[in-house]
Amino acid sequence: MAEKKAELQERLRNALIEEGEDPDNFIFTGAGDIGLALQNLSTKLENKLMENCAYLLENSTKLEKRLVENCANLGGKLVENCDDLLESSAKLENRLVENCANLEGKLAENCANREGKLLELHERTVKHKYEGRAIILDGASAGSVAECSISFRWSHEDCAGSDKKKLTSEQKNAGKLE
Repeated sequence: MAEKKAELQERLRNALIEEGEDPDNFIFTGAGDIGLALQNLSTKLENKLMENCAYLLENSTKLEKRLVENCANLGGKLVENCDDLLESSAKLENRLVENCANLEGKLAENCANREGKLLELHERTVKHKYEGRAIILDGASAGSVAECSISFRWSHEDCAGSDKKKLTSEQKNAGKLE
């Protein structure tokens, strides 16, 4: 059989040369050779597949470890950031309370200052009205005592917010109060 195979291969080779083809480009194998080649190829593929599976398993294990580490780091950072936020929030709240207390104190101080200035202004107004009347009365050539006292009382009551009506010039001269 091997002789017959060799003879057939030689005839095919010669036929290819006659047709102008290169016989080395053609593969001359038998069924046994194809089976052996398939078995070798299957073994190589199986070995390569096992190698790739081992590589994938190793890398997936590494990735899983890194993922666990990253999650732990992120969890720690999250807790740390939450603590920082709570601390900052407490500080801000304390500063807000302090600022409100300071503002309240400043407001009370400003109100007291304003009241003091208003009282001072009122006293000056009373003084100016009194002094103004006194100057007018002192400058009067024929002012009576009644006119002086009415005029003084009128100025004082006017500054104190009296609801008394203004005296007419006749009432002033007559020394009457309403």
